[in-house]
Amino acid sequence: MPATDVRYHYVSLDSDHDISADTLVVSLDQLTWAPTTAVAEPATAAGLDAPATGRTRYWWQILTGPGQDVEFPADGRNILYGRLTDNPETLHLSWTIYV
Repeated sequence: MPATDVRYHYVSLDSDHDISADTLVVSLDQLTWAPTTAVAEPATAAGLDAPATGRTRYWWQILTGPGQDVEFPADGRNILYGRLTDNPETLHLSWTIYV
């Protein structure tokens, strides 16, 4: 059964250099890519362990749900793929999202 509510999901990445101006796009199928928005740490992340020494945690939000760029196909476990353009590199990432 597909997820039926529209809401923000947050993803993070710890980095040893500044990636705050880099572009992150996400996908469920690695064919269609959706934009994200860089944000400050969400309140829901307050209980997470701090990043390792020398690293900074960067956060992005993705609006998900019916009619949005990312619509999870099922409740439960979904893999969200990411592509971070960090010139001259492009990092390929994935997160497991439970809805």
